[in-house]
Amino acid sequence: MPLTISQVKNSLTGPLMAQDLERLVVQLSADIKKYENAINRAQGITNKNAQRIERRFTKMNANVSSSFAGLGAKIGGVFAGASLAKGAVKFSEAATRIDNALKVAGLSGEQLEQVYGKLRDSAVKNAAPFESLVELYGRASLVQKELGVSSEQLISFTDKVALALRVSGKSAQESSGALLQLSQALGSGVVRAEEFNSIVEGAPTILQAASRGIKEAGGSVAQLRKIMLDGGLSSKALFDGFIAGSASLEERVKNVQLTFGQAMENLQTAPY
Repeated sequence: MPLTISQVKNSLTGPLMAQDLERLVVQLSADIKKYENAINRAQGITNKNAQRIERRFTKMNANVSSSFAGLGAKIGGVFAGASLAKGAVKFSEAATRIDNALKVAGLSGEQLEQVYGKLRDSAVKNAAPFESLVELYGRASLVQKELGVSSEQLISFTDKVALALRVSGKSAQESSGALLQLSQALGSGVVRAEEFNSIVEGAPTILQAASRGIKEAGGSVAQLRKIMLDGGLSSKALFDGFIAGSASLEERVKNVQLTFGQAMENLQTAPY
């Protein structure tokens, strides 16, 4: 039984002080031991509970991660599928427009397939926008009689335009507007300022080649502009002059590397 403070005090003043002190020390040691044991048991229980809680959280975290990973894979699959579907639709629409443009040009069957193949090869070789080249060919074919050229000359003209775009390094977006204006210039009978300026901005190499093929221009785009402003640049002169001056493009393209935009254009043309 533990001693009270009063008992300890009395013991210190009584005749049995030595024995009481010894008993007090033993009692205190026993009490301290019990206290330590109680603390250790409490700490052990706490550690076990903490470990149990930690294991539960680890398991729960793994389950949540697994669930989100599965969900992410499903969402990724959905988006990937949607992207492929969107790409397929876009490709299908472009292919339909290309096919229609060639049919409007009066082509069908085997002849359509041959022209399609030549224009596609030209687009791939020069990393040019395939659909824009087909539109150029189709529009030019509508005035073929007025230009006084054959179908083979139209294909050659379109191929040289693709070469000019490669030399210029312009992107499909930058050159598409110029090609539209070029096709209008070929069909209008006389090249106008709006068409000329658009070609200068989007495909300057076309007019550079034309200025070399037109004697009066003397290889100068500025002089060619003057001729145009004076109303002397006909669609026929532009067509023939470009073909005649395109030889210079063959030399220039030898040292030209594809730009990133042109390489991406080739990737888009690949499925056709």
